[in-house]
Amino acid sequence: MRYRIALCGFSAFEYRAMHFSFQHPPEGETGYDVVDALVDADFAVVDADSSPAVKGVVLTGRVPKAVFVGLVAPPGAGAHVPRPIDTTRILRALAEVSERHTAPPPSAPVPITLVEVELDPAATFESFAAPAALPPPPLLSDAFAPMPAPAPWPDESPDAAATPDEAAPPEAPVDEEAEARRIAKNAARAAARRARQAHIHTDPGQLEGLRDVLVLDADEAASDQLTELLELFGFRVHAVRTIAHAAGVLARHQLVAAFLDITLDGDGVALLQAIQDLPRLVGHSPPEVLLVAAQLDPADRVRAALAGIRAPLVKPVTRGDVARALEACDVALPADARRSR
Repeated sequence: MRYRIALCGFSAFEYRAMHFSFQHPPEGETGYDVVDALVDADFAVVDADSSPAVKGVVLTGRVPKAVFVGLVAPPGAGAHVPRPIDTTRILRALAEVSERHTAPPPSAPVPITLVEVELDPAATFESFAAPAALPPPPLLSDAFAPMPAPAPWPDESPDAAATPDEAAPPEAPVDEEAEARRIAKNAARAAARRARQAHIHTDPGQLEGLRDVLVLDADEAASDQLTELLELFGFRVHAVRTIAHAAGVLARHQLVAAFLDITLDGDGVALLQAIQDLPRLVGHSPPEVLLVAAQLDPADRVRAALAGIRAPLVKPVTRGDVARALEACDVALPADARRSR
């Protein structure tokens, strides 16, 4: 059985990454389809750090059927998964919530009542052999009498058990475009709030310099070579193989640069936009993006420049290539690689 899932309150990049992971899970096909409107969904995955998204789920009574991702989940939540976003853990939590709300309730055991009977010692067997009168047998027509309506299950909504006079009025049609704008606005507010919190709770000593670098390359050998070069320069490297895993790095670390082996269309462009939209610490610009490719023709270089990539690199990269590219992007090297040997 397939269920409809709404993703509420997440940033545009988080939404795209989770949507992609739901369609291409590492463990095979899932039983979920992502829908835009919360009112059309059977279950929801909610950014617990987005107050508007949490409030919307609470007002619609969907808290028991929602998985909350973030710091704190509201009371009665179906499941709570802390950040960073891990699609595998979210899918497992969704499976538990959906099974809990779709399995039939267990039948209650029939109570047995023991009755003590005091017998007369003077009674004889004949006094119990045949009762004075037996009740009349039931009529055959009684066997086909209509059965009474069963009581509602405990997990049914109140509207299902209400009488026709008490039934809730039909819901007004939902404007999907307005709902999409509202979700996007809520996500932007949540990102701005997280940016303000990062500014408030940041130690001024941490603003001296950033050392975290993202490397996204499906080629393990090329990724290991580039990682080794960057570590010689004193960077702390986070190497990943997929765009979905890159989203987790963006959510957990403040980056100074990102080396990406991606195509400049579809999910690749979405990743670039997400990096440029990251909330930054005071005094730091968004991470510099460097494109790494097996080959680059003139058209690829033009597309890279239009996408905001100033220093594309061609594999195999050397220590000098990396140093010159970072210098062109005004990214300082934490250490001198020549003294790290």
